[in-house]
Amino acid sequence: AALMAPSAAGGTPSSGAASSRTASSEAAAGGRRGRWSTDPIDLSGLNAVNAEVKLNARALLLENTRLDRVAIEASLVDGELHLRKFNSTVYGGALAITGKIDARKTLEVGLAVTAIELDLARLLRDLAESDRVSGPLSFSASLSTRGRSEAELVAALTGDGKLDGTLRVKAKREERVGSQLLGIAGALLGGKIKEFDQIRGLTDATNVLFNAFADAPAAVTGSFTVDRGVVVTNDLRVDGRQAVALTQARVDLPRWLLDSSTSVYLAADPDRAYVTVGLRGPLDAPNPRLSGVPLQPRQSLAPAPSTGPAPSTSGQTETAPPPETLRPEDLLRKGLEQGLKKLFGN
Repeated sequence: AALMAPSAAGGTPSSGAASSRTASSEAAAGGRRGRWSTDPIDLSGLNAVNAEVKLNARALLLENTRLDRVAIEASLVDGELHLRKFNSTVYGGALAITGKIDARKTLEVGLAVTAIELDLARLLRDLAESDRVSGPLSFSASLSTRGRSEAELVAALTGDGKLDGTLRVKAKREERVGSQLLGIAGALLGGKIKEFDQIRGLTDATNVLFNAFADAPAAVTGSFTVDRGVVVTNDLRVDGRQAVALTQARVDLPRWLLDSSTSVYLAADPDRAYVTVGLRGPLDAPNPRLSGVPLQPRQSLAPAPSTGPAPSTSGQTETAPPPETLRPEDLLRKGLEQGLKKLFGN
């Protein structure tokens, strides 16, 4: 059944010094609040005519998106659009939308959206210019919002939904070669150079992640809620080969910020996170932070107890300073974090 748009409630800030400053700053920014336009949406077209629409089209072009096999049934009466049916094929999958749009005063929207087996490779190539993830993804959502501008609509977005599908993350050839070379070096020199024993820890982590999630299908499931433009998930799960990644995330659409934590658990040790990746910052360029078992400094062996008398310290005038402790795990952590940045930035 079609979703009803939310009833009008609350109000807009009254005119005054604060609202004047806000209006002035937005005007100076060219009618934008962050990434979103604050320009009023023109609703005159929806209020100008009454219509009953039944449309079947081989294809429709909406900006850069092509919709195939489109079927639409809708009625527009006195500024209220009742969308009984909107079915199409897009990104290789099926899309269905029903709902209501009320344009009589403030724009109010309530929609039920279902997408089945969208091709992630094509979707992300268009939306994020990324070619690293592919596979079919399905989702359903009930969403509502109200506002006079793009920024207001995003800030008022509310609803919930769920998703499932199969992901395939592509590992670039140079990433695999780099991991293999690092592993070979650690294996050959680990017994001779202490720092390479620590390097092996990061190599192990990299190889585990590659083997679990790269270049192989991985099932993904999860649900989400949306409140005032902030999307929250606490159960996003990706099942790889002998490993599972569990994600909790908060996506602030009005401010375009991401705060997430993904923990990877191995089948051999399901009660302890092997690696945890935190992402925080702009949605399209978050800063990664890593922690976990392989990145912890390895314990060095205690020196064997002395069997003879302690050496004499008489005649010594000063003690040599201890050698600076090398922290290759910190350098390697930063290297892997930069690799994650490249993954998100393609």
